[in-house]
Amino acid sequence: MQPGDVLDGKYRVLRNLGEGGMGQVFLVEHVHLGRREALKILHPFLARERQFVSRFRREARAINRLQHPSIVSVFDFGQMPDGRFYLAMEYADGPNLGHTLEITGRLQIQRSLHLLIQLAAAIDHAHSRGVIHRDLKPDNLVVVDRGSRSDVLKVLDFGIAKIVADDYRESLIATPAGEIFGTLAYLAPEVLTGQAGGSSADIYAFGCIAYELLVGKPPFVGSKMETVRAHLTQPAPLVRVGRPEVPTELAEVIRQCLEKDPAKRPPNAAQLLVLLAQMTLTPEARPPSDFDRVDTLEHRLPPARAADARALTETIEVVGAEDDLIAYRRLVTSVIGQLIDAGQAGLLLVVGLARLRELEDELARNANEGAQIERALDEAEQAAREREGKLRFALGELQFERLRSPSAPSGAPIAEQMARLEERLSSIAVESEREREQLFDRAITLAAARADLETELDDHCRRMERAVTDEDSDHIVVLGSQTAELKQLRNRLERKKGRG
Repeated sequence: MQPGDVLDGKYRVLRNLGEGGMGQVFLVEHVHLGRREALKILHPFLARERQFVSRFRREARAINRLQHPSIVSVFDFGQMPDGRFYLAMEYADGPNLGHTLEITGRLQIQRSLHLLIQLAAAIDHAHSRGVIHRDLKPDNLVVVDRGSRSDVLKVLDFGIAKIVADDYRESLIATPAGEIFGTLAYLAPEVLTGQAGGSSADIYAFGCIAYELLVGKPPFVGSKMETVRAHLTQPAPLVRVGRPEVPTELAEVIRQCLEKDPAKRPPNAAQLLVLLAQMTLTPEARPPSDFDRVDTLEHRLPPARAADARALTETIEVVGAEDDLIAYRRLVTSVIGQLIDAGQAGLLLVVGLARLRELEDELARNANEGAQIERALDEAEQAAREREGKLRFALGELQFERLRSPSAPSGAPIAEQMARLEERLSSIAVESEREREQLFDRAITLAAARADLETELDDHCRRMERAVTDEDSDHIVVLGSQTAELKQLRNRLERKKGRG
């Protein structure tokens, strides 16, 4: 396939994203929805396999039911004129963890925990719907930015291994093209010995991934035979041996996941998620959940509205919540409070402090409402994606059926059903865009109000600071070196603002 080619009348090829054990992946644009998606085209030899078609439809339908923020959604499926089958799915535009680990060697402990909690939630969602991944590994985990949050995990290819082979043991057999489905470094012992790889095999792979994130390499490495032998016979190395600063409770969870006997591992991903969620993240490790970064709006607004976000971003970056500015505000508040406690503050400072705190409260309310809008945007987009995915998949099944039986008398009813579904799909797109526009409008209004509040608070702090440092020497006696620190912070801020 070449850039510009249109597949099935719906997908315009933009570029090749790569090739793996199951087929090729292309970045495409849905010509009707105007959205970029990933199109996975399976190897042609798979279509020649007996009973593949029924298995493909059955398993693709199961994967389509997975609708979770940390699982890449599958929207559509079909067959190309040359017989190859394809799956259209959400495009996760970000680096995979395998590539990230090649660069960093290992991840920070708190970042690892943040990603592992998301992975456990995704596994739990899929397992609760009867879908097992069967090929969990860092290369199938992509990290993206979503709204004002960074390090949002997206799991690729959930359940696709079973599309390739109805029995997962078959998927470990070399294909005619020479590939092997499944990655030895993350395969559970029971899978390697030819037993059925159930949900516990995903728990084992989770343990291998967790170990690698923290230590920088999988628990078992070496040649193929050495790796298989280690999975089957060697005790898993302890995380704290490779990295002593890892919390004991996290290391213990990983050790349990790597038990040879599936019965000794956490019984399910829900329990695994509970164990991980009980561990405390330090504040600096938490992904931002408020509305401090208005610039993220630019990536979510329609192109016609992005200029609004850019203009607000420029304003807030000049005024913005930098470390020096936060320190300056806190010190102004502190020194005025000290003067009031010492009985040396006049009415100007008493009233000024009250207004300063009032402005800070208004900013906090603004940030809280912004966070609520951010959550509402996420929920609206997730709900729209679920509705759209179901409709598009139903359309794909009808089209698939019509192509396979073009002369069947039911052709006309199928065409009518497809027309109704397409009409509903268009209306959902319009409804979703209207809802998002309303939320964006409110977000833009909040951002503008925040910029005004930041400016007013900044100006007010400067007036109060001058009232403290430029008046009679009694203030200097009470405050000592803090007055000099205030002036230094103010001068540094003014220089930064001048550069902005």
